[in-house]
Amino acid sequence: MGRHSVFKKQCTADSLSLDLKRWNQEGLTKSGTLRSGVWQSEFGNRERVYTVRYVLDLQDETASFLRLQYASGKESFDYRVPMVTTLPHFGGVRWWFCCPLRLNGRMCNRRIRVLYLSGRYFGCRHCHNLTYQSTQDWDPRVSRIMKNPEAMRGLLSENAKIGDVLLAMKVLKKVRKLTERRKS
Repeated sequence: MGRHSVFKKQCTADSLSLDLKRWNQEGLTKSGTLRSGVWQSEFGNRERVYTVRYVLDLQDETASFLRLQYASGKESFDYRVPMVTTLPHFGGVRWWFCCPLRLNGRMCNRRIRVLYLSGRYFGCRHCHNLTYQSTQDWDPRVSRIMKNPEAMRGLLSENAKIGDVLLAMKVLKKVRKLTERRKS
């Protein structure tokens, strides 16, 4: 079936997420610190509000962790997500989550920037079998026509079939979206 299967995966945008990039920008991930707080997020068109208590312990780089506490329905959750560092070439320290989930009986421990809540626990997109929306929207036919605009003429000829016209409309929609992005 390939990439354009009738059965689409759930997207990362449909899951609650904790992103270290945002935490870095807010100055929460300074080495040697211990922080705690409450993170609240509306999720799923404001259907649900999640309140997640956290403790971010970065005091010891060899034993750092993020402790998460939250409730979902009648269940309460309290667990640690290990954290590790890497040293970028431009200096400093970069923090990463280690996925705390088990997949096929083995700890994942994948080094990740974003944790997703899909189901009961936060974990990486691989363990939750999530994909990006852009991957779901990608169509190789549109990409080929975008690279060769002359091919668009063939789609809009007098002998064009309805499928060709629909594809041409899809290409025009993509062009419009790219144009709007460049303007902003």
